[in-house]
Amino acid sequence: MDGGRIGLVALALVIAVLPFLLPNTYYLNVAVLIGLNAIACIGLNLLVGYAGQISLGHAGFFGIGAYASAILTATYGWPPLLGIAAGLAGSGCLAFAVARPILRLRGH
Repeated sequence: MDGGRIGLVALALVIAVLPFLLPNTYYLNVAVLIGLNAIACIGLNLLVGYAGQISLGHAGFFGIGAYASAILTATYGWPPLLGIAAGLAGSGCLAFAVARPILRLRGH
């Protein structure tokens, strides 16, 4: 195993064990929020830092996926994993539909 895979396995183990080690749900909620914000920041870093593109609604699509999964699970009674997958797919399809014409633009 190379270093990247060992780090990924270690991260997965920490995430799996963390709910059992925290004293109450407040700390778990803070850890979940830290993880969500880290995902958004890493995505923005990949977009701006490595690809050199400006962010056009990066957080908006993140929020659309989160809102869709919350509505599907809370209002319509979908299972949480299915709601997350549907929110992810819906937000991804919307981002793809918006990005197709934007990628043809030149300049800002």
